[in-house]
Amino acid sequence: NPAPDFALAPGDRLLVLGNGFFKFLAFGHWPFSHQGGLVALAFSLCLCGALAQPMQGWPEELESLQEEARAMARPVLLVFSGSDWCGPCIRLQREVLTDPAFVQFAAEELLVVTADFPRKKKNALSPELAGQNRLLADRYNPSGRFPLLLLLQPDGRLLGEVADQVVRTDELIGRIRELRERAVAQSYERTLALMGSRFELTVVAPDPATAAAHLDAAVEEIRRIEGLLSSWDPHSQTSAVNRAAGAEAVAVDHELFSLLQRALRISELTQGAFDPTVGPLLQLWRFDGSLHELPAQCQIDSALTLVGSRQIVLDEQSGTVGLPRAGMRLGFGAIGKGYAADRAARLLRSRGVSSGVVNAGGDLLAWGRQPDGEPWQVGIADPVEPERIFSWLPVSDQAVVTSGDYERFVEIDGRRYSHILDPRTGYPAAGLKSVTVIAASAELADALATGIFVLGKEVGLDLVDQLPGIECILVDSDDRLFTSRGLELKPAK
Repeated sequence: NPAPDFALAPGDRLLVLGNGFFKFLAFGHWPFSHQGGLVALAFSLCLCGALAQPMQGWPEELESLQEEARAMARPVLLVFSGSDWCGPCIRLQREVLTDPAFVQFAAEELLVVTADFPRKKKNALSPELAGQNRLLADRYNPSGRFPLLLLLQPDGRLLGEVADQVVRTDELIGRIRELRERAVAQSYERTLALMGSRFELTVVAPDPATAAAHLDAAVEEIRRIEGLLSSWDPHSQTSAVNRAAGAEAVAVDHELFSLLQRALRISELTQGAFDPTVGPLLQLWRFDGSLHELPAQCQIDSALTLVGSRQIVLDEQSGTVGLPRAGMRLGFGAIGKGYAADRAARLLRSRGVSSGVVNAGGDLLAWGRQPDGEPWQVGIADPVEPERIFSWLPVSDQAVVTSGDYERFVEIDGRRYSHILDPRTGYPAAGLKSVTVIAASAELADALATGIFVLGKEVGLDLVDQLPGIECILVDSDDRLFTSRGLELKPAK
């Protein structure tokens, strides 16, 4: 009993591996006690280098450690530290591992194992303890990092790295909890038709019931947005604005008004290549299989008089939207699904879903990581063979949106015409087969993908290279691949 506030009850067993443990006792900061179990398990070990690959479990030679860890049935925090020479290790022990907040957390939820490779002769370990430490180093950290904190399953399987530097106590506790939750979490999916597209929702949750509640909430949010934005729903505010075109402005919700403001800014950014008033042209270019000849030029010219985002009249004070010409149509087809993905993801995160994916018909937003700790992988489709993936992108807290001429098109006189129209000419955009945009927001990526498709390779790449946090992948009509400056692709295997 080297510390006055540290007591052993009858039946308690104390296993001490390494002299680092006595320092905790001397400060009175390691009051673990478990009847009939392990009071504290501490070694000291200090290593530097890369984290080892996930291991199967404890080294067979450490039978006592295996027994005690399984008996406790708690995650094990394995601390690799150098108590008499490693500055960050000493700071971590003094400022974090002996912090009363961490000590209480560890006493309730962890089994802590500390391990020391001391260099001073007076702190030398016995040959037996040094050998045990080497076994752990060979198993979990063969290249040696100082300090290194790992979280293990009770059976010794690696859950993940907690820290390799001095961190705040709350950061350390948060990371441990995140890894623990990930160990029991699974991904749950739901696929359904919304907003005229196939939506695939994925959440990482601890059980099916929790996942179902989260997915239900996300679906309801997407349906709410569909009811607000759809130009096919006669009861939507968008339809109300279209019906009043040429007559009067219509008061709309702040949500719709703000989305339209952002859409107009993107239209200006893309020099009109993205335009939410392209509806009259879409009525001419029918991509439902009923178009068998090109629209007449006079029809296109007439429709173009009704297209142009600069014609939209927004009154911020009254919250109204007006279309000055009869026949104008407001549509959110090139931004609405991205907006819905953003809103669904925001709702899920507010409900505590730390990882998930919303795929809104190709407008994809991912956050967090998969249950195994790996980033989500997004496949980029080959525009020549859409069922084949030509590249994978690791994605976390990002949106990836692809627009391509293989999605919807018509063929007239042997020529393919894409569903993506150039609002400036009235004809389908040409020159590119697909555009993939990576951005923080699915709404922004959605609108930019359409705008870049219309702008073409040179102007589109030049635009993206000037936008911080935005990257893109282009495939032209000759199947040549181009990327923005900051992007490196991982070829599909």
